[in-house]
Amino acid sequence: MHERGLVAYTQAKIEIPRRFYEDEYIRSSVILVGLSLGLMLAISGEIKLGVPLHHLMGGISYILSSLADSQSTLKGFRANDRAIQTGLNSLTREGNSLLAHVKSADEYIAAKKIRLTRNVLLGTVSTIFPPVAVGIAMGTTLAVINNHRVSKRINRTIEIALNESKAD
Repeated sequence: MHERGLVAYTQAKIEIPRRFYEDEYIRSSVILVGLSLGLMLAISGEIKLGVPLHHLMGGISYILSSLADSQSTLKGFRANDRAIQTGLNSLTREGNSLLAHVKSADEYIAAKKIRLTRNVLLGTVSTIFPPVAVGIAMGTTLAVINNHRVSKRINRTIEIALNESKAD
């Protein structure tokens, strides 16, 4: 990263610091806790398998969380693309291991088959076994928050770098 970009990114990280819930391990832990919670709700009878409403709610919660995640991920990649156009190095990466090769908004949009396969598989599982939807929705909510904070940090980095360029 250029020195100018490094200073700008460091300043943006100070202004918009990482929070504990942005850590990938925390997100994974929350998914496990959510899956456990969903399983406990199923065992206790709060979520009943075979009740159409519970299955419908599981599928809908997955669809909504997946849409929010896709939009926030795209927002992050678009911010990163603007950073690269500004002359800064790439400031983010995709956390989903299935999409680790994706480096830009265009590549994310083009990876339709992978995203569709994942969504059909997890959407089906969430519909058939609603407790799974609880864990996925909890983890996805943290991913959405993280994506918004990352894009906010990148946009601030761009702003700082451009202001420094004008000052020179």
